[in-house]
Amino acid sequence: MVQLALPPEKPSAKLVSLEIATLDIQGMKCGSCVSAVERQLKQTPGVDSASVNLVTQVAVVRYDPETVEPQTLAEKLTHVGFPSELRASDLLSWGQRRDQWRDRHQQEQRQQTQQLIIAAGLLLFSGLGHLEHFGGPALPGISSLEFHWGLATLALLLPGRSILLDGVKGLRHGVPNMNTLITLGTGSAYLTSCLALFFPSLRWDCFFDEPVMLLGFILLGRTLENRARQKASAAIESLVALQPRVARLIGQNGDEGEQSLFNGIEIPVEQVRVGEWLRVLPGEKIPVDGRVMTGRTAVDESLLTGEALPVPKQVGDRVTAGTLNQSGAIALQATEIGADTTLAQIIASVEDAQTHKIPIQQFADKIAGYFAYGVMTAALLTFGFWYGWGTRWFPQVLNPIAATMGGDRAGMGISGLDVSGMGLPEASSPLLVAIKLAIAVLVIACPCALGLATPTALLVGTGIGAERGLLIKGGDVLEKVQQLTTVVFDKTGTLTLGHPTLTDCLPLGSYNRDRLLSLAATVESGTNHPLALAIQEAATQQGLAIVPASDFQTESGSGVSAQVEAGQVFLGNQAWIEQQAIAIAPEHIVQLEQWSKEGKTPVLVALNQDLIGLLALADPLRCDAVQTVQALQKRGLTVILVTGDRLTVAQSLAQQVGITQVFAEVRPEGKVAIIQSLQQASGEKASSIAMVGDGINDAPALAQSDLGISFRGATAVATETADIVLMRNQLLSIIAAIELSLATGQKIRQNLFWALGYNLVAIPIAAGALLPRWGILLNPALAGAFMALSSIWVVTNSLALLPQFSRRFPLNTAQPETTDPACPTPTTID
Repeated sequence: MVQLALPPEKPSAKLVSLEIATLDIQGMKCGSCVSAVERQLKQTPGVDSASVNLVTQVAVVRYDPETVEPQTLAEKLTHVGFPSELRASDLLSWGQRRDQWRDRHQQEQRQQTQQLIIAAGLLLFSGLGHLEHFGGPALPGISSLEFHWGLATLALLLPGRSILLDGVKGLRHGVPNMNTLITLGTGSAYLTSCLALFFPSLRWDCFFDEPVMLLGFILLGRTLENRARQKASAAIESLVALQPRVARLIGQNGDEGEQSLFNGIEIPVEQVRVGEWLRVLPGEKIPVDGRVMTGRTAVDESLLTGEALPVPKQVGDRVTAGTLNQSGAIALQATEIGADTTLAQIIASVEDAQTHKIPIQQFADKIAGYFAYGVMTAALLTFGFWYGWGTRWFPQVLNPIAATMGGDRAGMGISGLDVSGMGLPEASSPLLVAIKLAIAVLVIACPCALGLATPTALLVGTGIGAERGLLIKGGDVLEKVQQLTTVVFDKTGTLTLGHPTLTDCLPLGSYNRDRLLSLAATVESGTNHPLALAIQEAATQQGLAIVPASDFQTESGSGVSAQVEAGQVFLGNQAWIEQQAIAIAPEHIVQLEQWSKEGKTPVLVALNQDLIGLLALADPLRCDAVQTVQALQKRGLTVILVTGDRLTVAQSLAQQVGITQVFAEVRPEGKVAIIQSLQQASGEKASSIAMVGDGINDAPALAQSDLGISFRGATAVATETADIVLMRNQLLSIIAAIELSLATGQKIRQNLFWALGYNLVAIPIAAGALLPRWGILLNPALAGAFMALSSIWVVTNSLALLPQFSRRFPLNTAQPETTDPACPTPTTID
C-alpha cells in the first residue's frame, strides 16, 4: 500500500493517512458507466479520490482505512451492477493475473460470439420474411407478423437479455448507461409493435424487425470493439507474460560448484528470496533481478528496453527479470524480487500511467456522466414535439414515402423504410412518428465513443512506449510534451557516459607509450579514484602488465606516488608535480593548457625528477549526443547545458554538441533555481521545461521541472522523480519519447473531435431535423448501426497509432539513424 500524508484541515484534526487500493471492475460499457462508478466511489465516506479507466476496467481509489475498507467499496459497486473485486496489492501473483486475463477474455469472446451467432440467425430469418418486398417469393409463415413477433421476442430474451437486465439495473440504481438507452429504445419498439399486433383497431404498424436489427448491429459492434480493445491492452499483458512461473534454486553461494548449473530444484518464482542462487540455462527467462555469479552469456533485453542486439553478460553484471538468456548457462544471485524487480516497476508505472486522467479526459468523462440523462431528455422532447406540434406544422412527414419517393416502397434506412413496418408507412399516425423518432434518438447517441476516446489512445501509446523502452509515467506527460519549449541537460552521465577514459598518451624522452602507460597504471593501482580506474582500464585493454611497486602514497585531489624498480614515480596534476620540484618545459605547459581548453583533464607522469609523459582523460560524449541536440533544436526547442563541472570543460562540451547557453559550476540547489527562473520567464504562456539528468544531484531539478527525463541506469531517486524513463541508456530515445507523446496526444484530440462531433450531428438528425424538408429519417436499426460504428472508429483510430509510429521507430530500435558505429542505426529523423 502507498502511504500519503495529508495536512489536517483543522489545527485539532489528526493527521490522516491515506492508502491506495486497485479494483478490477466488470460491466462498464461507456463513459456514463465510468462517471457512475466514480460517483459511487466518491460518495462513499472515507474515499478521498477515485480514478476509473474504461479500457483497462480498473479503478484506483485513495481512501482512509479507518473509515472504509476496500472490500466494502467492491461490494457496493457489485450491488449497483458493476461486479468488482479487490486486486492483490503485490505483483507476486502475476501468473494468476495472467490466467485471469486470459480466462476473462476467452469467456467474453465465447459469450459475445454465441450472442452474435444467435442474433445473426434471427436477423437472417427476419430478412427472409421480407423477400417479397424486394421482388422475391413469399415464404409461407415467415412473412406473417406473428413470426416476426417471435423473432423479436427471442432477440430480447436470448442475445439481448444481458443488455436489457443491465440497462434496467442501471436505471433502477440511478446510474443510466449505454445499455439503459438501448433498453429503452428496443423496449419501446417492441411494446409499441405488440400493441399494434394485439389491438388491430389502433391501426398502428408493427416494426418487430427493429429490435432484431438493432441488437444485431450493437452486438456486432461490441464484438469488434472488444477485440480492438484487447489489442490495445496487449502491450501490458505481454509485459506481465514475461514473468516466468518458476525458478531453479541451486546451492547457496554456489556450494555445489559448476555442477550446480545443471542441477537445482524448481520452486515458484514468488518464493525466491534475496541472496539465493538460481540457475538459468540457455533459452530460459531470467526469473528475478540479480547479479551473475558464474558463467557468461548474452541476454535478449529487447522486450524491456527495445535494444535489438543481445547484451553480453559476465560475472558481476546485472540481469533483469523477464529477459531471455540466450547463449550460456549462468548462476545468478537474486538481488530484487517481486515488486522490487525492474519488470514489476515497469508494469506498475505503465498501469499507473494508464489509470491517471489528464484534464481533457476528465472533461470528456464529466460530459459522459450526464450524457444518458441528456439523451433521455432529448428523446422525451423529440416525442413531445412531434406528437404535439411537429406533425401539425409539417403534415407531409406523415407520408414521407409518397412525398420523397413517388410512392416507391423499396426505401431502406432513410426516407421511411416501409418493409413490413420497419419504417414509416405511407399514412403514419403522429404518435407512431413521435415514437420512432424518440427511439432513434435513444439508440443513435453514443457515450461509448466519449468514454473510449482518451483511454484507448493512452493505452496504445504507453504500450508502444513500454515495448520500445520508453517508460511514460502518466497521461499528464502528454500535455507537458505538447507545451515543451526548453530542454535542460545535465552533463556528467547524461550528455557524457559518466566515467572518464584515457584520450591522449604523450611519452617524453626515451619512453614509449606502452612503458609510460604501464608505469602510470602501476602507480594508480593503489587507489580507486575514477581517473585512476580509467588509466588502469586503458592499460588492461592493451594487455600491459603492472610492474612490482611499493610505498604507495596518495595526496587527495592532487596526485599519487609509488616506488618501482627504476625509482620513485609521481603522477598528478600540474601544481602537484611542480611541488615535487619537477621541471615542466614551456611547450609541455602549452599542451596541458590546450587539453584543458578541450575539456580534458591533464595528468603528468614523472620518474624521480624527470617528466616522462603527459596523459589526458575526459568523460566522452555519448555517441548520439550531437544528433540528439540537433534534433531537439530542429524542432524549435531551446537546449541548455547545466553542470557542476568547470566552465572550460562545460564550454568545450557545449561547443561540440552545439549548445549555446551554458551554466557551469552549479550546485544541485542552483539547478533548481535555474529551472524556476526558466519557468517564471515563460510567464502565463502554455509552456513546459524539461530536465534530463541521471544523478542524485539532478533529482531536485527533475522534480522542479515540468517534465523530468532520466535513464534506466540512473540513480533510484532520479528514476523515481522522472516523468519519462529511457530504458535504453541512449539520448536519442528522447526524440522517440517526444514523438510518441505528440502522436498519442494527436490521437486523443482526433478521437474526442469525432466523439463530440458525431453526437452533436447524429442526435439532431435522429430527432428529425432533416425530415420536414428532405424527408430523411433514420430508422432505429440504422441509428444503432451508426452508434456501434462510432465506438469502433474511436478504437481503431487509436490502434492506428501503432503502424504510424512503427514506420518511424520500428520495434527494437526506437531511435533515429546515426553515423557512429557504436550507436544503432534504425531510422531517420525528419
